[in-house]
Amino acid sequence: MAVIPDITERNLAARFESLMLKKMDILRPYRTSIPAVLAAGIQPGAEVNVFGAQSGGIRARVIDVMRAVVDGAYPRLPTDMCQPLAEGLFFINLGVLALWSLDASPDQQLSLAMLRRGCNALDFAARFMKHTGLTKQMRWWIDTTNAIVLSQTETAKQTSSTVSKTIAEKRDE
Repeated sequence: MAVIPDITERNLAARFESLMLKKMDILRPYRTSIPAVLAAGIQPGAEVNVFGAQSGGIRARVIDVMRAVVDGAYPRLPTDMCQPLAEGLFFINLGVLALWSLDASPDQQLSLAMLRRGCNALDFAARFMKHTGLTKQMRWWIDTTNAIVLSQTETAKQTSSTVSKTIAEKRDE
């Protein structure tokens, strides 16, 4: 399990916000380069695709950090919700960093406000996660997202293979 130093907050949303602010501080010198990295990272079939096999180790470490955020929260969440929530926070993390990296407002105040409002929504949702209906909805959302990502990666591989064959055939003509 990942260890998150210097996050003393107990509330789930506050823990996630604190983590994201720390990540932004670390990435600030590279902020203008992040859009290019993310663009490469979401290209289906690319070696650096954040959902690809070669990125699996990094993705697993980030999800482990998100799991530590969830596991350290109080009140405690249902055990069967912790991993799906950590995986969901992984995706939210990517979106937050993408918006922050593109934010041209002074000191990226717009994306920071978006992060705060998103964390307020997370705080509200966390209060209801003990209810079976929401747990099932969250699990469905994570499972569906994973299925889309996996199908996109597989489709991209097939498309890449087809394009490569077509290029080779045209070259041989």
